[in-house]
Amino acid sequence: MKMPFAYTRLLHALPAYAINGIAVAVGIGLVQFLVGAWAGMAAAFAASSGAIYASLADQPNIPDRAWRRILPAAVIGSVCAVLVMLLRPFPIALGLLTATIGFVLAMTLAWGPRAGPQAFVGILALVFTMAMPPIPIGLPMLEMTGKMLLGAGLYFAWAMSMSRLLQARYRQLALAEALAATALLLRGAANHVSTPPARTPQAALLLRSLVQHEVALAERLQAARDFIFAAPVSEQVRRETGMLLRLLDLRDTLLASQLDMGLLQDDAFGTRLRAALASHLTGMAATLEEVTEALRFDTPLPTGDTPARHDSVGLEALRKLSVLHADSGHVLLPILLARSRHMSEDVAALQSWLSGEADGDLPTPEDLRLFVSPEGWPLAAVRAHLHLGSPILRHALRVGLALGCAYFIALHLPWSSHPHWLVLSVAVVLRGNLEQTLARRNFRILGTVFGCVLTLVLMQLEWPWFSTLAFLVVAGVAHAFVMVRYLVTATAATTMALLQIHLPEAGAHLVIAERLADTILGAALAWGFSYVLPFWERRSLPLAVNRVKQSLLALGEQVMRWPESRDSDLPLRLARRDAYDSLIALAGVATRTAAEPKQVQLSVEKLSDLLAEARLLLANLASTRLLLIRRIADLEQAAVEPLLEHTCQQLQRVLAIDETKPVLGPVADQPHADDTVDTVWAVNDDVLSAAALLPWLQRRLDLSVLVAHRMARLGDNLLVRSPD
Repeated sequence: MKMPFAYTRLLHALPAYAINGIAVAVGIGLVQFLVGAWAGMAAAFAASSGAIYASLADQPNIPDRAWRRILPAAVIGSVCAVLVMLLRPFPIALGLLTATIGFVLAMTLAWGPRAGPQAFVGILALVFTMAMPPIPIGLPMLEMTGKMLLGAGLYFAWAMSMSRLLQARYRQLALAEALAATALLLRGAANHVSTPPARTPQAALLLRSLVQHEVALAERLQAARDFIFAAPVSEQVRRETGMLLRLLDLRDTLLASQLDMGLLQDDAFGTRLRAALASHLTGMAATLEEVTEALRFDTPLPTGDTPARHDSVGLEALRKLSVLHADSGHVLLPILLARSRHMSEDVAALQSWLSGEADGDLPTPEDLRLFVSPEGWPLAAVRAHLHLGSPILRHALRVGLALGCAYFIALHLPWSSHPHWLVLSVAVVLRGNLEQTLARRNFRILGTVFGCVLTLVLMQLEWPWFSTLAFLVVAGVAHAFVMVRYLVTATAATTMALLQIHLPEAGAHLVIAERLADTILGAALAWGFSYVLPFWERRSLPLAVNRVKQSLLALGEQVMRWPESRDSDLPLRLARRDAYDSLIALAGVATRTAAEPKQVQLSVEKLSDLLAEARLLLANLASTRLLLIRRIADLEQAAVEPLLEHTCQQLQRVLAIDETKPVLGPVADQPHADDTVDTVWAVNDDVLSAAALLPWLQRRLDLSVLVAHRMARLGDNLLVRSPD
């Protein structure tokens, strides 16, 4: 029997995190059912605890990465639970264990965000075990441990099966998210292009919004790389690889197309050209949204006269302007028209790859895997943070102190002692930076209120089977939304924790007011401890600025080479990815410092200026590379190579980092534009023929060096004006 269209579309509309949340809930439910049918409800709850520990690290991932994350989470959770059971009769020892667990697990964040579930699973195990009735040391404790490990093992088997089963769908959705983010970036670029250049608050806001879209796209592209480039070779994977590589090329062309807008005057011609460019970008966004929907819902693309018909209006307007102003000597017209055509070709190629009509040479699987995010747990990453200047060590000390204080404070509260709840509140609120801590504080309190009310309603129904089903549902919801909407996760997690605590004891009294008081006190403690051993963003600024310089210099060195057909573009692609990653890190500094106290806050405006210049240099380098590759037949190698070599040397001089010569005082700010360069080209009478390519390339190289100077000066001034 064929499933109705409405249900099929609803299933296809589920994002990856929702599918993952459903799989987690079903897996925990199966563990409860199987163990409960075999050994009773008490054993089922013990086994479900082990399953929950393992499930925390069960995120959409490839199988080889999934087991490397789920298995450690199951082990960490089980070990922490056993330690808590052993020390339960000794409150002081248990408090010291709580602080130690917090410190040790927070240090695992040295491995990056992927260690987040492992860093939290021990806290959850501590909370769940504290909430259970004390278990005598001996055979009862061994039985409890065995059931917990059984649950973790059963869930591990389930998770690995689901990971393999859902791989094709996860790849599709990761690519669809990257396509959707590109469409959003195109619409943001259209808004930016249609606004005349001016240093106004509105223009600055549009630029920041555009950078945010670029950051979001970079993250989605990396997620797609991790799924597609690591997948076993197949025809479907080959098509997805072709689409993703075209999407990367489209991003570079889009970045290059936004150059030279400052040359357009705010006159009738400039207004018409901006409108045509905005129309073309919006049209391509609409086409990509159709491609996204076709990929997500597994439906054929709409048919039309042209492969990318939505952008035809803007492209035709650009052609008409080019014809009307062919004799005006405006050198930008053919450049912008060519770039617009290239972007349309990239979009059309995406459609061809999706429909299976495209074919072509792709990098080898070995080369593609170099772009996959690193995996593993090397101890060297932790050793690098064993000093007080490390943000990881400072956060770990902060977490250990906060959790230990929360536990001992809870033992002396005037209401019923529930130290596990106060510890949980501190653990989920206290983050590595103040911005995230403040957001978590507010969401945690609201989520606890909603979760307590929801739990109270569920327990009033007095339907044990319904409460058990609700527990599984909220467990899946809490897992699914943890990286998407934390308020939903906080509400569901509160409900899950209360049900997990009280379901084994039918009719247990729920003290809602006390849970709310614990939550508010825990959030306040976390907020207060965020000022203990703080690592303000001004400490990370030198690293972020130097990383931007290094990555852009590495990219410049790859760009400033004569392109040979036999050469692999792998080093260039790796350098390009690193450059985008460095810009993302710098944008993160600008976002986080806005929540810091005024006396330590960096200048968000100056950080935005630095980010804009870095982005402009990246665009210049992308434009230079595109010009070299696409017009190589019209350029003479003997004439071009000396220019490239000279520019590379200049970039090395400007962007090189010499730590032995720190900046001792403010550096005079450079103007935002070089009037001489722009004026010359604004009145140039040449068209972009083969004869004009070399002068145009020279201008692009000169602009790259000029922007590098401006970027370096902005970075130096920020470092001088923001001492530690």
